[in-house]
Amino acid sequence: MDPVAVFLLSAAGILLVGALGELVFRRTGFPDVLWLMLGGFCLGPWLGVATPSALDPAVPYFASLALAVVVFETGSRCRIAELAGPHRRAAVLGILAFASSVLAVAAVAMLAVTMHWLPADWDWRRALLLGAILGGASSTVFLPALLRARVDLKAASVASLESATGETLAIVAACALAVPGPVRAFGSALAIGIIAGLVWLLFLKTVRATNHAYSITLGLLLCLSVGVERAGGVPAMAVLGAALVLGNAPAISRGLKLNDVLDLGEDVRGYHSQLAFLIKAFFFVFLGTRLGPPWGPVAIGAGLAVVALAARRPAVALVTGEGSPVAASRPVLNACMPRGLVAGVLGALAWSRWVPGDPALPGLVAGCVFASVALFAVVFPLSTRAVETAPSSAIGPAPAVAAPSPLPVAPSPVVPPPVMAEDLWATPVPTPPPPPRPAPAPVPPAPAWVPPAIPPRPPSMAPLTARPAAPKPVVSAPARPEEIIAVAPADPDIKPGSGFRW
Repeated sequence: MDPVAVFLLSAAGILLVGALGELVFRRTGFPDVLWLMLGGFCLGPWLGVATPSALDPAVPYFASLALAVVVFETGSRCRIAELAGPHRRAAVLGILAFASSVLAVAAVAMLAVTMHWLPADWDWRRALLLGAILGGASSTVFLPALLRARVDLKAASVASLESATGETLAIVAACALAVPGPVRAFGSALAIGIIAGLVWLLFLKTVRATNHAYSITLGLLLCLSVGVERAGGVPAMAVLGAALVLGNAPAISRGLKLNDVLDLGEDVRGYHSQLAFLIKAFFFVFLGTRLGPPWGPVAIGAGLAVVALAARRPAVALVTGEGSPVAASRPVLNACMPRGLVAGVLGALAWSRWVPGDPALPGLVAGCVFASVALFAVVFPLSTRAVETAPSSAIGPAPAVAAPSPLPVAPSPVVPPPVMAEDLWATPVPTPPPPPRPAPAPVPPAPAWVPPAIPPRPPSMAPLTARPAAPKPVVSAPARPEEIIAVAPADPDIKPGSGFRW
């Protein structure tokens, strides 16, 4: 078949599988990521249509574009004011869960090296890089399930902000480990991105008035990424700095005391969600093509998913301790551990640009992402059922209920004392008769009413039946043309000259 036809059919199949996956998720709650990766497995190792050798040349280009989109989405979801204020627990949970996952995954990877399950050239730097790639949970996988299951909104908010924190740390740590260099170049890229975001913030209101606000923003982000890379910096950090500024635009505009509160707007976020869906569909199918032989790295990656699930439990237990408002949702927060698009994009960049030629890294990342999503699909329903059936003592002490205010009590009627037994045998005492009432004094009769005398009416006055004549209306003379004055209408849509006043 013609290669162009194969490409078009593959693209159509990927889009249809992505749309059907979302439909199946709405019906059954089964994550659509699994269907996309299974579709990639069918196209790759099973049918041999999309082989790794045919896809590898396009991986650096597609992964760089996907990284810019993913970093922009992740950075714009990080609300610094919320993480430093009312949602401090989410920030602490994101940091602790990410750190524990990185250390646990790196330790298991080095253990696999000592047991000759991984290549012998693996060192702690590459093991920590793998831990950073797989360190952040993906809200694009578990957040729709949380909303569909009607979990407590506080727990869903904490899980979403924890995911944004963890994925941001994953991008920063992976770039720092993959591109070793001076800290000055690493920090300068972040500073350039922040300055570019502040400058673009001034033009945000004007750009939003057009229909291409998101296209212009994404184009400038790509130009910023290329410019920083040419200057020797880390492009992902520049995009992250600009995304943090644009995502926190309302708080920054209020802090700078601007007249208008700036924001990205729903139109920009809507276009971004459509592009993110396309990238998610293509990239998870691409990850599915890596679920093939050799099967050893895929199996180790599946084991790393279990390690990541166990590593986040102490962090969740520490944050949801006694007195926490989300203590009842601890099983749900334990289950929110699937890896997603950030892990896949960072992994693709790792085996295509950062650590080229590593035979084990693609299978490790693909196996961990697939197994973590499958594990979430199994554990999450059990956790929601455990939260629903938890006794009140496990949830925490019941809140203190204020005593009801006393209702006004009607005065009780006066009840005579009971008749005692000795009163029945007592000699009755005669009661004296009441004194006679005095007769009322006689009231003198009222004098008869005599109508007042009416003086005679002078003959010069009109009779009472006659009414005064109504005054004649005063008719003004018609206005001359020079006396007509034009009045400016209050409505700007009415043209001058259409309204006149005499």
